[in-house]
Amino acid sequence: MHSACVNKHIHIRDFDGAAHRKLAERARKQGLSLSSYLRFELARLADRPSMDDVLNRLKKREPMGLSPSAADIIRQDRDSR
Repeated sequence: MHSACVNKHIHIRDFDGAAHRKLAERARKQGLSLSSYLRFELARLADRPSMDDVLNRLKKREPMGLSPSAADIIRQDRDSR
């Protein structure tokens, strides 16, 4: 029977050399291998909501109804000069 936490392998082709060097340098500064550093960063990325998820949540929120608006404050300041 297979465990629910089977490790998976990721292979990335045609990765930009400059980006690779930057990531390798970040890994080195943290005392990690590039693989360990990428594993950590990818796990953090997977835990974050996608931009679509964030935007969908924002669309569902009720407006806060702040008053006066920033535009009103700027307009009032400009008119008082």
